Amino acid sequence: MLVIPAIDIKAGSVVRLTHGDPKQQTTYSSDPVEIAKQWVAHGAQRLHVVDLDGAFSGQPANLDIVFRIKDAVNVVVQMGGGLRDPEIVRKVLDRGIGRAIVGTAILKFPQWIKSTLAEFPGRLMASLDAVNGEVMIEGWQAESGHTLADAIKAIDALGFREIVYTDIKQDGTLKGPNLKSIEAVLGMTHMGVYASGGISGLADLHALKSLEAKGLRGCILGKALYAGKMTLPEALAASK
Repeated sequence: MLVIPAIDIKAGSVVRLTHGDPKQQTTYSSDPVEIAKQWVAHGAQRLHVVDLDGAFSGQPANLDIVFRIKDAVNVVVQMGGGLRDPEIVRKVLDRGIGRAIVGTAILKFPQWIKSTLAEFPGRLMASLDAVNGEVMIEGWQAESGHTLADAIKAIDALGFREIVYTDIKQDGTLKGPNLKSIEAVLGMTHMGVYASGGISGLADLHALKSLEAKGLRGCILGKALYAGKMTLPEALAASK
């Protein structure tokens, strides 16, 4: 199970939000590049970078920082947040970002998503973010009108290979992942799933590890690392 540290960027700083709410923000660093280097030095094999300003506005606002992170580390960087235009996705991938994470665009613009997937096979990841089984879009600010099952069918039909699944009610709460909903998502698809939201400690990682046989490829760690609930080396050891 791959453990992926998250670097959420807002106004140039590393922050964590609770439930994705910009009014519930904690700032951890003014230097995202240094944070990225620290996670890699501690053993990270991949980084999950989110442009929160882009997620809320629909247009990436921190690409210069994202590219500086990519240039500073020797691991795969997966990046999302406001990737709703094919030219921007192409720019991000051509620049060497390992995975472009798209969410809103999947349900709003499936045609260019399909053609971009064909152009960059295996390099787009689907972001699936839900509250009580209902998928949210536009930086979690708007309802999509789709259930998890509907959205997974659409994602699968387009040709995605990997999903980042976030239970928004758990995200940033340190109350533990919603194992039932993660298991439900795993039961709906053969795609590789990465779980995000609520992970609070090593016990949660052990619980997620038990879902590996059902298709869980990895998990994304945010506040638990930044708040010191566990170290990255401890998390990596628990995932093996």
